Amino acid sequence: MEFTKDIDGIAVESDSLGSVDAMIKLLTEEGIPISHADVGQVTREDVIAAQNAQDELKRVILVFNVKVSDDIKTVAKDLGVTIFENNVIYRLIEDYKQWCSQKNEREVQEKLESANRPVELNFIKGAVFRSSNPSVFGVEVVRGILKAGVLLKRGERIIGRVKEVQREGKTIDEAKKGDRVAISMEDITIGRHVFEGDKLTSALSENDLRILREVYDKLTDSEKELLS
Repeated sequence: MEFTKDIDGIAVESDSLGSVDAMIKLLTEEGIPISHADVGQVTREDVIAAQNAQDELKRVILVFNVKVSDDIKTVAKDLGVTIFENNVIYRLIEDYKQWCSQKNEREVQEKLESANRPVELNFIKGAVFRSSNPSVFGVEVVRGILKAGVLLKRGERIIGRVKEVQREGKTIDEAKKGDRVAISMEDITIGRHVFEGDKLTSALSENDLRILREVYDKLTDSEKELLS
């Protein structure tokens, strides 16, 4: 079966022309580009060629009903090429698709963890635990997600960065809409820079905004509201 070779596609090795044709057909239907499809063993040259794909998810060789030597597996590992093996074509392709999905999800989570998130807070009245060095006070998350490290502003004036977020005396990674937590901030004094009842919002960097746009579909509705 003929196919359009894509230099940034995956490679296919199989035990017969019939199974190669079947794999090409299924991969084409799935919209998965193919750089190479052949009958026979996986060679060192195949692995080196697969390494050249620009997309990490395409540095892959799908192997149907052919044994891959330990030496080739070692070379593939060293060069960052992933080899999938199975004796059932459908499962081979499903294994690859699932792997891609998991890799994409991990990448999204890593981006979400690396970026400050949009947030709107209400400084709870009567919840001042320490007025300075550092200031510690209670807030309610009105919209978005609160994480340590986010830069906050009062109106258009930046007041400082959240050092820590705590719930019931324990440090937590994040707080969501409706949560009431305590935050600590360096270099501000309550009653001078920030006041009980204030509305505080995140001051996001261009890098934060770029990352958030890339993973927009994964944001909460209230985060999307703050970005609109």
